[in-house]
Amino acid sequence: MIERSRAALAPTPTPVPPTPTAVPVAPTAVPVEMSKVAPDAELGRRYFGQVILAMVPGRDSDAPAATQFFYQDQIGLTH
Repeated sequence: MIERSRAALAPTPTPVPPTPTAVPVAPTAVPVEMSKVAPDAELGRRYFGQVILAMVPGRDSDAPAATQFFYQDQIGLTH
């Protein structure tokens, strides 16, 4: 009786059939139009001081100010 009880209570592996998964669609770049709204430069200057956006420079170079960046650039905020 104990053996039959153990056999009844023991979990039995049941193979789960693999479910097909959808192949993800390759992402496509969506062009983004640059904003035509002029920033409130005076408000920004009062709040943050004189701020310049620049790419993070290498170890032995300075960061020149920039207005356009590549999507992989590291952007630094200096003042």
